[in-house]
Amino acid sequence: MYFFHLFFTRRRANRAMWGGRFTKRDRVDVRHHRGRGIASGDVQALSDTKWRVQSQAGQGSYKVYLENDSCPKRSCREWDKCHAARCGGLCAHMYRCTCPDDNTLCKHIHKVRMLSVRSDRTDAQRASASRQDRRWRRRARVQRKVRRAKAALKEIGHYLDSFSTEALDGVIGTAARKLDGICSQVFSHCDEFERQEGGDAETDDDSDDDGDDDEDSGEDSDDTDDDDDDSDDDSDDSDE
Repeated sequence: MYFFHLFFTRRRANRAMWGGRFTKRDRVDVRHHRGRGIASGDVQALSDTKWRVQSQAGQGSYKVYLENDSCPKRSCREWDKCHAARCGGLCAHMYRCTCPDDNTLCKHIHKVRMLSVRSDRTDAQRASASRQDRRWRRRARVQRKVRRAKAALKEIGHYLDSFSTEALDGVIGTAARKLDGICSQVFSHCDEFERQEGGDAETDDDSDDDGDDDEDSGEDSDDTDDDDDDSDDDSDDSDE
């Protein structure tokens, strides 16, 4: 009976770790990454507040409208904002798109915002934003993996707690309790990382950014891991 539960615990834990359990914040990060993949030539400015973006599926186009120059609310929820420097404070209350994506910050909005912000910046500001974006992308990947690890640990803990004391006697019980202790330690480390991450993230060494300040050339050099993270979240993006 124990091994039956353990088998399904591993399956549930794997799904929690690698399955499609994207948080709302994850979905914003994924849309930003996809927006960077849209060619600048696929975006046409129709006016100061309206753009046409070619569908990446090659069928028609969508319109993006600027409704507010800045967020009209005093504060936004974490999943209503894009934290990438290249999007310059983008939030869900600033633009509207006609595409079918149910996410309020679709990839078309991200692309339009990036082009608009870039046109208003000097070369030095663009280079700085590019470096900040690379740090943000690395940090977002780590945060995503930490959240998934915590979800997997919760699944394991749930099943360990559900076993009766009698079922955990002997060698199996000892192993299960050790596993429970390890899970608690890892969970604690995840919590500690999340507490420290905000203050420590800005101390990243910029030495690996030298000579790579061009926003358009080689900007995907450190994004190879993003493709794996995106694979679980393409259900509402295939026809765009």
